[in-house]
Formats: sequence, C-alpha cells, structure tokens
Amino acid sequence: MKLRFLPVLALLLLLTGCGSDSLADRIYAQALGISEDSGLRLTMQSAEDESVRTVRADSLAAAFRLEEAQAGGRVFIGHTELICLDRSVTPATVRELFYENGISPGCKLLYAPPEFLQTNDSTPVIHTQRLAEKDGLLTRTDLSTALDEWLGAYQTALLPVPDKPLPGLMLMHADGTCLRLTDSAARGMLWLRQPPAKTETAVGSEHVKVQQIRLQKTWETDKAVYSLTLRAPDCDPGIRGQLQRKLAADCQAAADTAVSANADVIGLQTLLEANDIPLPDALPPVSVQVVVEP
Repeated sequence: MKLRFLPVLALLLLLTGCGSDSLADRIYAQALGISEDSGLRLTMQSAEDESVRTVRADSLAAAFRLEEAQAGGRVFIGHTELICLDRSVTPATVRELFYENGISPGCKLLYAPPEFLQTNDSTPVIHTQRLAEKDGLLTRTDLSTALDEWLGAYQTALLPVPDKPLPGLMLMHADGTCLRLTDSAARGMLWLRQPPAKTETAVGSEHVKVQQIRLQKTWETDKAVYSLTLRAPDCDPGIRGQLQRKLAADCQAAADTAVSANADVIGLQTLLEANDIPLPDALPPVSVQVVVEP
C-alpha cells in the first residue's frame, strides 16, 4: 500500500528543490582539517581521489563557499569520517559543523594540525581508530561525545592524538589549553569512560581475556568512588593479581589526571547531579577500586 505514495514523494522533493542537488555535482569530503590560528583555515581531503585542498576565509560558511567555487561543485560532509583540529579551534566551530552543516555525530576527531591531511591518507587512520575502539583498546572519542564534554560544566574534551601503534589521548579545554595523557592514564581512560563488555589486555608477556566488565560510580561524603569489577577466568591467581594491580594503577592515573586538569571526561558531572550535589568549581577527588574475579 505504501508504494503508491512514492510518486507523490518524488514530486514533493522536486517542488521543494531537494531534487536539484545532483549527486554528480557533489564533492565528498572524506576528512576535514580546521585551524583558527590567524584566521580560519579549512583543509579538505576528497573521498574520490584523496586530493587535498586548503582555503582561508573569515568563517566556516565562507570557507565552504570558497571551496565550492574553486572545485566547481557542492561540498557534502554528511559522510565525512574524520576532523583534524588544533588547539586554536573553538567548540563553537565544531558545534556549527554539527548543527549547521550536518556532519555525522559519529565522525571521529583527531588532535592534529590541518597539514596532517597533506601527508596522511585518512582512510587507514580512521580504520585504525575504529578497530582499536571495537577491540576495546581505545576509548570512543566521536564528535557528539566531544561536544557534550566541551559544552558541559567543565568544558574539556578528550581527543585522540596520532601515534603508533595506537593513538594517544589529549585533554583539550574550550580555551585551547591542552594536556597529553601519560600512557598509563590513557589506558585507564578506557575503563573509566565506556568499558567494553569483553576485551583482551596485556599483563607483561601474557594476553589475558577479560569479560563481564562492570563499572559502578558512587558518592561517599566528599569523594567519588569508581568500582571496576571484571572476570579473568582463564588465568592463574598470580596473573589475576598482577592484572588487578595494573588496572588499579592505570585507572587511578586516569582519574587523577582528569581531576587535576578539572576535565570531566569520566562522567563526574552526571554522578554529582544524580546525588543532588551542586557542581563545584573544581572537580572532587576520585578513588578507584578494582576487583578481578576468577
């Protein structure tokens, strides 16, 4: 029955002008690079031929218009998968991309200058990041999550940084202040933000499979307590003990870094609000407890 409405829908699209945007005239952006240092600079890596072009303008809208005039088509960023930005980029510009230009909320962010796209094909960069997230080796850092953090009370987002074999992590405040996490704190962020249901983690030369990962957040008098519980059934008690100590150290390093930088990237604001506690100017201390069960 619904098929009879398709001709009507097509006619409406043509009448409203939606049908006038020819797919053949679109310029698909695989990745964007943005800097606002000494004026806005927009770099675009094409999805078709991986070519890279850069324009300068007074605003994001003007930069897109200039790019379209030079390339002879309509820039389409609905399928853009990566945005490279440096400390000069304001959250307002990223917000404009999301709300005004229709970029995907799942688009990945990378703390890197626009020039990064001049020398790097974004496809393997995106693939590495997504695969690391899927395998539980890297915390998720998409555009919508970063915007929530920037627009929250403590205005600091967690962004990946180009590195090998896995990206590093950077805290970036709305005013451009940045702090790179130590390797230990970066590992701990994985467990304190969005723990995977199961993953494999290294303990020395051993690779331990863990499962049934649970994170509970509670408030006790004047501090937050994050309790991480998981099972490692396929290893001996000695390895489980080493894993517990390693996870406790990494998670505490992540919590201490977030608190010292006054960067709520581990859900503290939500916990405080749930307990009817007024948001303090400085984040409260966080104590981490880890239990590894057989």
